[in-house]
Amino acid sequence: MEDIAWLKQLVEDSATESLSEYAYIKQGKYKGEQVFYWGSCCPNCNWALVLRDCSGNAIEGEYTLDDIEDQKVIWQPENSLCSF
Repeated sequence: MEDIAWLKQLVEDSATESLSEYAYIKQGKYKGEQVFYWGSCCPNCNWALVLRDCSGNAIEGEYTLDDIEDQKVIWQPENSLCSF
C-alpha cells in the first residue's frame, strides 16, 4: 500500500473518518486483473461496491462481491469491528 499513492491516501482518509472501526480495504482479482475496493461492515450503513484498478481508476460495469476472486483484507483499523 505504501507504493500506491492513491491507496495510501484512502487508508489515511478511512482511518480518520467517523465509523472508521467498520471500514476495511480489500484486494482481489476481477476478470484476471488486480482490483481494490473500500468496504464497510457497519450494520446500519449502506455502501456501494466500486472496484478500482492499480491506478485508482473506477472499473465500469455491473459486478458483485461474488465476481471478485482471491479477496483478502489489506487494511483495517486496529479497533476494527469487522470479522472476516
